Formats: sequence, structure tokens, C-alpha cells
Amino acid sequence: MGGKVLVIDDDLGTRESLRMMLKDSHTVLLADSARDGLRFLDDDVDIVFLDYILPDNNGIDVLREIKTSHPAIPVVIITGYGTEELCQKVFRIGAIDYIKKPFDRGEIKAKVELLLKIRQGRTEQRQPVFLEFQNTIPEDAIKGIPSHILNVLVMARNYIDENYMARMHISTVIKEAGISRAYFFRYFKRLTGYSYNCYLSNLRIQRAIALLRNKNLLISDVAFAVGYDNLSHFIRKFKQITGLSPMTFRNLPS
Repeated sequence: MGGKVLVIDDDLGTRESLRMMLKDSHTVLLADSARDGLRFLDDDVDIVFLDYILPDNNGIDVLREIKTSHPAIPVVIITGYGTEELCQKVFRIGAIDYIKKPFDRGEIKAKVELLLKIRQGRTEQRQPVFLEFQNTIPEDAIKGIPSHILNVLVMARNYIDENYMARMHISTVIKEAGISRAYFFRYFKRLTGYSYNCYLSNLRIQRAIALLRNKNLLISDVAFAVGYDNLSHFIRKFKQITGLSPMTFRNLPS
């Protein structure tokens, strides 16, 4: 089943290249600016390919806007270069992947097919592959949360984001944020959409997915780097969230 793919890139060659790669199986929408791309954006879009640098806006800002208004749509960043800093930045905001120019036809087609399977709920576990992180908080999420509670909840979330790789007990998070356990449990899920344990697990697996691209790292190295002391536990959690084992995911076409 084909999907609807939105390409936002000011380079005509890139737009046409992606269109030619995907047009036989998918509906491809093309935009040469952030403004036009956001006009195309709706819930029917399955995947967005977004240029890191656009003439009328920063790609990072556009990514934030997409993840705020349509958090379930996977976004793949297009860039002429790739660094660890860029990788961390776009994954933190909510990108599901990034690709470097020039890109390979087989890589693009395989990536789109995988994302569509995930998007359309055909993975083994039918669960989201990534937790969608947002620096901006949707207005609906904060309704009913007192302002003083909201502030410390954001502190708690930021603490988790920065220390996910360490042994982290919920009591430590609550202490760091200076919030009562009752308020934390009452409002954290409203803010993030996830319970504490689910948020932490998704965050760790998202970071693991980025590290698995480095095939010089052992699976056990990746597990340890994202906060798992037990390799079997990491493998079970990874498969539960993504529907794939870490090794299967690593061996996907890239």
C-alpha cells in the first residue's frame, strides 16, 4: 500500500530525485520552502523529508513546528553533511532519521517502506518506534496543570533527558525537580503522554537506534551506553518498542 510523502527542500535536483524514486508506489508532494511545505502538512501525510537548511526558515525550527502540530508523522532530515552534534539535535527534537546527500535509491526506498509499515501499524508489536520529543509543549498538554507544577515537571523531564544513561530511580528525578511523588505521577503523563517508565524506556531506545548505526559498536556497548546493565533486558525492551531485535534493525538497508 502506497503512502503520501512530503518533500520539503529548496534544491530542485533533490526534490526531483526523490520524486522519481518514489512516484511509482507513493504520492509525492513537493515544496521548495518551509512555508509551502507546512501548507501541505496534514494528518494524511505519512512521511516528511525535510531539508536541514531552507531559504525562509531553519530546518530545526520547521521540525519543531511539525512535531508540535503533527507529532505522529515521522520526519527524515536531509543534509549535505552529518555530524554527531547534528544527529543528537534532530533526534532530540523528534526526527526519526537523517540522510546525507547524495543518497542511494535503494536506501530511500527501503527507509520509506519501513517507515510506512511502522506508520500503518504493521510492525510485530504495533507500537511506536520513537517517542516524539518536543522542546515546545502542546497547549492541550498543559491545560489543568498549575503553572508552578508545570515548571518543575519540565525540570524533571529535562533531567531525565540529560541523565537517561545513568541508573535512574524515580525518587531521584522527583528529588531533583523538587516535586511531590503524588503531583509527579498525577501530571507527568499529562505533560508527556507517557508514564515515567515508558518515557525513560522510549528515550533510551531512541538513543540506541542512533548508536546502532555505528557498526563498530557491539550491541552490548550500545545497551550499556543508553543505561542498560543487562543485555537481555535491553534486547527485550528494544523489540517490544520497535518490533525488531537490535541486530535485525542494524542489518536493515541503510
